[in-house]
Amino acid sequence: MDTINVVYDSRMLLAQLEAFSEVARLGNVSRAADTLSVTQPALTARLQGLERELGVELFVRAPRGMTLTHAGPARPHGGADRSH
Repeated sequence: MDTINVVYDSRMLLAQLEAFSEVARLGNVSRAADTLSVTQPALTARLQGLERELGVELFVRAPRGMTLTHAGPARPHGGADRSH
């Protein structure tokens, strides 16, 4: 992988994580898009890309907002749930 692709991948991952964080915090794609100064379709594409890369749905989508699925909540220190 060349340097340009690594930089692009890093920036895209950061954008996806910012999108995830704001939607999780606000529960609404439109408000999160406004907060991040991007369009709603761009934010939706970031979320879908992240979900596709991870292979899980992170949000339950409803007409009045979005909530996290069981896969969506962040774990302390970014680690997996080891309680099982």
